[in-house]
Amino acid sequence: MKHVPPHRWIDAAEARLSTRRVDEMNAHAETCARCQNARAQALAARATMTELRSEVAPELAWDEIRAKIRWELSPAGSSSARLAAPPEDSGARWGLAGALAAAVAVAAVVAGGDLPAPRRMTLALAAARPTPAVVEEPGAAAPAPAPTALVALVTRARGAVQVDGEGGLEELFARRLPAGAVLASGEGLLDVQLGPGTALTLGPRSSARLARLDSAAVELYVDGSLELEVAPRAAGQRFLVHAGAQTVEVRGTRFRVEHREDQTYVSCRHGLVAVREGARSVEVPAGRAVSVRTGQPMPAPSELSAAELLELAVTTPYQVAWDDVSTVAGSTSRLELTAAPARRLRLDGVELGAGAATVRVARGRHLVEASDGGGPFRRVGWAVVDARAAVRFEAGAAEPARSQAASQRREQLRALLDRSRLARCVRPIAKQGLGATYVDVELAVGRDGTVSFLNITDTDLPAELAECVRTVVASVRFAAGPAATIVEHLAL
Repeated sequence: MKHVPPHRWIDAAEARLSTRRVDEMNAHAETCARCQNARAQALAARATMTELRSEVAPELAWDEIRAKIRWELSPAGSSSARLAAPPEDSGARWGLAGALAAAVAVAAVVAGGDLPAPRRMTLALAAARPTPAVVEEPGAAAPAPAPTALVALVTRARGAVQVDGEGGLEELFARRLPAGAVLASGEGLLDVQLGPGTALTLGPRSSARLARLDSAAVELYVDGSLELEVAPRAAGQRFLVHAGAQTVEVRGTRFRVEHREDQTYVSCRHGLVAVREGARSVEVPAGRAVSVRTGQPMPAPSELSAAELLELAVTTPYQVAWDDVSTVAGSTSRLELTAAPARRLRLDGVELGAGAATVRVARGRHLVEASDGGGPFRRVGWAVVDARAAVRFEAGAAEPARSQAASQRREQLRALLDRSRLARCVRPIAKQGLGATYVDVELAVGRDGTVSFLNITDTDLPAELAECVRTVVASVRFAAGPAATIVEHLAL
């Protein structure tokens, strides 16, 4: 810490600084003789000035004072007792020196003392110099406003799930969940979005309570399993998951918490989480997991297998584009997808799991794909959502498999597409909080890899942004191979 400016000791005595700042100053003075001396002088000067406030001003001989000022400003007086100019960076010290000088001069007059005329006038002139304005420390600012309460929305429900004991789909998707809401599941899954980029999935046979939900902190209590995607927190914000005796804290990450009885398992796909119990703690980085038992020492994290990392990627909580809760609630609808229990569904490129599911979607066209028996996903059709009313879509048999040549060329297109350039194409609308856009393209690839035609068959983008996407697709250079015509849905 740098030396404390002398005038700051006066500020501290007048309670113009924060307690934290005063403690830091005093701690520094304990090891710094220079600052100890400055503190003593400043406090003595303040005490003197306090006493002077109660004294009666004496009669002053103004004729004598005028004569002494004239002498002080004369060549003889200024040459013998001229004040040295203070350094450019010592404004704060000069202000205190002037204050100390004034205190001593007035004290001498009150006490009837007789200082030599030149010295007395030197002190008076010093006191007349202006004192620089005091800049308040950050710690002395007004208290921060109270945190703003937030609410959450259900984004996906599958199987038997409840919020505060209610399990009807209409009720679940219409509600805005405040702090204190209790989530529960039987054999189903429940996804809840807490804000832009932050959501959770409550696993089967689990329960969770949104204990706190505001702009300063989010706190959850879980018994069972939670999948979480947490956007980076702003300065001062906290995100805590309480699992029995353990607490998991994050700044921004994708992770899983499973708590049963006295054991908690935490796995992290990306980012970093800290697991603590009492004074013990362990950090779990990306690609690792830790299993903690209540009352036992914290073990070192172990590495996740490729299969576990893939599962974390597939089970990422379902989210919608988020501006504010009122906008989201007013611009989305409920889409009920029905399917056989073993049929895996995918909506706009996002896997929803096996069997029927109900999701919150923006109004428009949504691509539904299905996979049977562990095979690849194939298009089922388009779900059109154009009103606030719920829409039901039967995810029946997938379209027949396309030719092997078309599948090969499609995989090449997906591998060669520059996703970062595609993201730049839609950045103007992403900045406005809009997302879940798409472009359908159709193109023919010859045996030598040349593209004979490339058309946009459908999109919800403005013309200029759709053309940007078309340019990115046109930049793909295919290798020699089979000739094929392919249709690809690009979810952006």
